[in-house]
Amino acid sequence: MTAYFRDRRSFVLLSIIPAIAVVLSAQNQSDWVANYNSGVESLNVARYPEAVRFLDAAAQQARDFPDGDLRRPRTKSVLATACQYTGEFDRAESLFNEARNALDASRPQDRALLAFTLDGLSQLRYERGRWAEAEELLLLALDPCIQSSGQHSLCAVTVRRHLGEVYAALGKSGEAEKILQQAVDISREAPSLPVSALASTLRSMGSVRLLQARYSLAKSLFEESLELSEKAKDDPSVADSVLGLGRMYRLEHETARALPLLNRAARIYETSGDASLSTALHELGLALKDEGKFAMSRQYLERATDLLQQSRGTGHLTLAYLQVGIAETYVGERNYGEAAKHVQKAVEQEAAVLPDSHNELARAYLVAAMVEEHQHELVAADGHYRQALDIYRRSLTSDQWDLKRAEQLYQNFAKGYRKYRSLSSTFPPE
Repeated sequence: MTAYFRDRRSFVLLSIIPAIAVVLSAQNQSDWVANYNSGVESLNVARYPEAVRFLDAAAQQARDFPDGDLRRPRTKSVLATACQYTGEFDRAESLFNEARNALDASRPQDRALLAFTLDGLSQLRYERGRWAEAEELLLLALDPCIQSSGQHSLCAVTVRRHLGEVYAALGKSGEAEKILQQAVDISREAPSLPVSALASTLRSMGSVRLLQARYSLAKSLFEESLELSEKAKDDPSVADSVLGLGRMYRLEHETARALPLLNRAARIYETSGDASLSTALHELGLALKDEGKFAMSRQYLERATDLLQQSRGTGHLTLAYLQVGIAETYVGERNYGEAAKHVQKAVEQEAAVLPDSHNELARAYLVAAMVEEHQHELVAADGHYRQALDIYRRSLTSDQWDLKRAEQLYQNFAKGYRKYRSLSSTFPPE
């Protein structure tokens, strides 16, 4: 099992921006209008670094507008979105906060933009593993979203989808499934919603099915999402759907089917300068590890690590997941000293953030246990094996691969450990 990766695509490109474009078309063709519209166009065709350049210029020009002019926070929020997609997370958060502080929920004209801004902030909190804060921001976003656009709007569907993703990350798969099913039903039934809304919601539901190891259901959801995205010629959405399918095949240990899909997603992300490239590289690294190509796997995982550190700093939770993966490659090469360097800090970081029912934490405990076993730290290994098994037994069924593997590893370890304990009790230390 792997971590829950969310689908970051926001509703802004499909709802707020077209509404703005109508207003702007009637205004004089100022430099701000030209830069803003060029930035919006670049966002819509997934040219994210280019979008940042245009929107940077528009944000500088917007400083000349009077206080209270919605063009100022609007430009900051859309620029923040572009920065988020290129991985400039600290800058994106600062811009979203500045926009939020300039908006007033009591003013009807501010509500749609406030909902988008709060949603954007929630995504940044999610990326950093601050899921309770992400949930709080999304609940705050829902009211102005509904007030401005209605219960069945694209805005409301997207906020609900992101709430479902937060619940999934927290290990609340039942709550995640319920709210995501609502979003799927609305997306299917509301003729005014774009196809991309349904595609995104299907991907989110597919990721929940992956967490539940319900792979056949996940496959149908990702395949429908991909079909919709390809018809809409939405390359970022295509990449997200392909990535979901590739992850599913990797988890089913069908690596030969996973690798072409993961490579396709990586190419699309790299072409558009999308920060999701690190996620695709992460998945590629894990797939190659499963094939026993440990050195090549490590190259992908290390590249993903470098990209994340450049864009998001050193405290990001995904970095801990990557370090566990790198440790696994060293375990595969029987280099337990190097494996220990990578897994020890990762376990501490994951245990501090993840709930004690999270499969990613179980994976970290299991890798730590294998390393400790081979370094003859048997008491510590026993503890970590037991912690991993406790999580897997509570979250997986007995026929699932991760649990069966953990059971077998512990069974093999326990034979020697019982002998060690017997000898220790016979010959106590002086």
